[in-house]
Amino acid sequence: MNRSCLLVSICFALSALGVSATENGFGFLGDSRPPRKIVIRNQDSLEIPSRGAANLEIVLEEKAFPVTKNAAEELQEYLQKRLETTLPIVNVPSDGKISFVLGINSFSKSAGIDDSKLCRDAFIIQRKGRVIYILGKDDPKSGFRNAEGRYAGVSVQLYERGTLFGVYDFLERFAGIRFFWPGELGTVIPTGMSMQIPEIDLYDRPDFEARYYSVYNGYWEGEPPQKSPRGLYCSLAKNLLGYRNRLQTYEVPCSHGVILLRLKERFAKTHPEYFAQRKDGSRFLEGNGQLCLSSPVTRYITEAVEQLLQGKLPEGIPGPWPRRNTQREFFDHHYEDGFFPCECPLCQAHYSKGLQETADFVWGTVVKTADSLKSKGIKGYVTMMAYWPYNQVPNLDIPDNVLVMVATIGPWGTPERNSLIPKWYHKLKRKVWLWNYSCKLGNLEMPGIPCTTPKATGKFYKTMSPFIYGSFLETEVDKMIYHYLDYYIYGKVAWDNHADVDALLKDHYRSLFGPAAGTMEKIFSTFEAKWLRIAGKTVETPLGPQSMPTGEYELWNEIYSPKEIAGLENEFNIARKQAAGDKAASARIQFIRQEFLVPLQKRIAIYSRNNDRAAAFAVPMKPADSGNARKEAAVLYLQPWEHNDPLKSKVQLMLDKDFLTIEFDMDEPEISQVTASSRKQDDLSLWEDNGVEIFLDPEGTRKSYYHIIINSKGSVYDMKNVVRGNVPVKDLSWDSGGNIRVEIRPGGWKATAVFPRKNFPEFNKKGFTANFGRNRVVHSKSTLFSWSPFLTRSFHEPEAFGTLIFDGCPAENLVSDGDFQVEMKPNQRFGAWSSFWTLPKGVSVDLDKSTFIFGDRSLRLGYSGNTVVRGFQVSQLLPKMKPNTQYRIRYFVKTKDITPLQTAGRPGVTVNVWSDQNHFFPRAPWTGTHDWNFESYEFKSGPKTNADPKSPAYIMLWLGGASGQAWFDGIRLEELPQTQDQ
Repeated sequence: MNRSCLLVSICFALSALGVSATENGFGFLGDSRPPRKIVIRNQDSLEIPSRGAANLEIVLEEKAFPVTKNAAEELQEYLQKRLETTLPIVNVPSDGKISFVLGINSFSKSAGIDDSKLCRDAFIIQRKGRVIYILGKDDPKSGFRNAEGRYAGVSVQLYERGTLFGVYDFLERFAGIRFFWPGELGTVIPTGMSMQIPEIDLYDRPDFEARYYSVYNGYWEGEPPQKSPRGLYCSLAKNLLGYRNRLQTYEVPCSHGVILLRLKERFAKTHPEYFAQRKDGSRFLEGNGQLCLSSPVTRYITEAVEQLLQGKLPEGIPGPWPRRNTQREFFDHHYEDGFFPCECPLCQAHYSKGLQETADFVWGTVVKTADSLKSKGIKGYVTMMAYWPYNQVPNLDIPDNVLVMVATIGPWGTPERNSLIPKWYHKLKRKVWLWNYSCKLGNLEMPGIPCTTPKATGKFYKTMSPFIYGSFLETEVDKMIYHYLDYYIYGKVAWDNHADVDALLKDHYRSLFGPAAGTMEKIFSTFEAKWLRIAGKTVETPLGPQSMPTGEYELWNEIYSPKEIAGLENEFNIARKQAAGDKAASARIQFIRQEFLVPLQKRIAIYSRNNDRAAAFAVPMKPADSGNARKEAAVLYLQPWEHNDPLKSKVQLMLDKDFLTIEFDMDEPEISQVTASSRKQDDLSLWEDNGVEIFLDPEGTRKSYYHIIINSKGSVYDMKNVVRGNVPVKDLSWDSGGNIRVEIRPGGWKATAVFPRKNFPEFNKKGFTANFGRNRVVHSKSTLFSWSPFLTRSFHEPEAFGTLIFDGCPAENLVSDGDFQVEMKPNQRFGAWSSFWTLPKGVSVDLDKSTFIFGDRSLRLGYSGNTVVRGFQVSQLLPKMKPNTQYRIRYFVKTKDITPLQTAGRPGVTVNVWSDQNHFFPRAPWTGTHDWNFESYEFKSGPKTNADPKSPAYIMLWLGGASGQAWFDGIRLEELPQTQDQ
């Protein structure tokens, strides 16, 4: 289950309840609560004029609770803005004034208002003549002072605030005010008109008792940036938005609660058999440990639950029991996250038979606990989550003291994926509650991509409402604004399951965007449709549901192609023109454009650059007759991936008319310590061994590829992969037919593979894409090497493969030794390049074999001092550069901690070409830390290029006015074809 540090408190944090669940016989009250009653008659309306003409007051009893006072302050602030008048808060009603009396107090009781039937979160609004009463049950201690700062998280917000909910309802229903997102732009307050207050007799309460989303996730204005969507920040703005969306004030815990029994601390040493067994016989003790549910640990859990529900602390657990208060109504029986099926024979007798038998087995342990409670007359509830791999409805009778939470995808899932919800309802003959996922995590962690889905959110919860008590909607996101409309619709539907989502959305667009409502609705609908396509299908894993979203290529070439993004830009331009006369609407349109569209534009720019980077990562290779294949071989070198271990790992490729030959030659100083086993063909565990990997895409489409693993024992695994989204779908039926030979040499080992070409599709005439990897496993520790330096997730990233070019020769490179395959000589000279004979203190110039693009090394420049060095460089002359000629400069650059030490000049990293004038690429130098990036620029040389022998043309790789390190590789300067206008 995806959860964060504050969210963990949901496992055990309970509110101080106004109505105890056990007093009413069940964990959720459901239809035992009084029904909603809304009577509004317009025939005798009370008019409240605007702009100072009204005679108004808010009445708050002197001893009002803190949150009741907060409700009065909210009503005061927004009615004053709405009516453009002053509105005092007093302790006693005044004769002749229009009074808003807040809270349960002597005034409401004297008016005959019956508050005895108020359930949790419910409120009453009644108008009696010139007095409007707004009241609900309020916590006597909590208030907005609990809504800001480090200790303002989930559990602290679980307090009753019925009067506040009533105030927000009044402001929306009768004052026309809307709260969409925090701040002035997201709050709509109509002004310049009077208010009509009809006769009101209103009792309202939520349909869903469980109503919560990830309040603290997602960046909001004024907060420190978070490193990932899991980042949290508690703020008054976010808590107020949760109040205004009327989220739950009470919670039934269900999220991996068994870990609170501290079983690992208690039994890891004395009873290791309590923990899940691996295939090698070891026990799973990482993290909080995984359990063997065939062991006596289940009996211990049952005994601990019995003690806890009777108010006793189980032996061996340090007190106090980690809950917000002493309430003992529930035990969260949900097992630890990342469920690991124990490999012992007793457990495997169940797990090996599939998901249904797994569910029967796991749920059987929960039923035993619940039955024991009943047999001993112990009151209370066991909560348990239907969570993969035990989410199937078990073939067991579930006692009524078990409350079931069902984990499903939710609004972003398919009907098939969410079909478990009614199945559980019909099994139990009572409602469940949900844990759903509308979060940008895992494969969906796509910063800058809008994920707003209000229609899907509303539809899902309306459809599921007959079966559920409510839900927790997990919504980790990079920016909170992406979810604001989902939150708004979620709050409305969770409160009233019959809410008209279409009408709510129409009101939203009209309220925020005025004359541009229709166009902005179209834009938001486009964002929603695209995100639901991006989110794609999902699969269940031990860490919860994981998505298989759209791949990068489809994302930026189809869904958000340049054409699509230009279309969105056009729609925003139309909206701005439509709202030109409405200052507030124009500002909101600009805000949404900045938050939703501009990040997309930045992301596609990055993709385009990266896409060029992959295309530029190309090496010539010539197919040849059998006798000449070795002469035309492509020689490649693998580099360390996420480590700094530059052991030589060399690959040679030879292609003739019948065979593709690939030779690996790896240095290995600890050859006797490598870990590898002789395995059967296509053993799925072969990747764990010391070995090499081949990834071939003969057609060069980056949509499918052939994957071959050879370990240092000569065992082979081969298959075909077809890319679906960014997830490869395996086909193990493919056989490479390779002739494999492995030999151990002094200080290393070699692997030679000869593959018949007939076992592959026809190779693209222009060339093919590929990657080559090495998994060095010594002393059971793995280190990875890759030819492609552009991998980000795994070897299985065809978009990051390099290209072996057959067809066509690249244009002449005016730069010599641009791939730095030379040796360093005295006085900082290497090949055609040179630097200062004597380097300034702190400056380094060398050839780095731990990171590169081409060959087996790159150029590294570095400065470790903190005083300004004007600049140092590596350069060479360009005698072949012509005047008045168009050129393209291309290079790869990588930087680490480039920190300007001055503001003047060009502090940082850049490439400088001198013709008869300076050309800088880029004009604004690189600073900071960046992985390998590909840069390409076009320019025209000056008319006097190389005319003066004293001022020859040159290229200079420059680090100046800054500290840090920079790497260069693949420097190319090519003349472009002459055009008619040149």
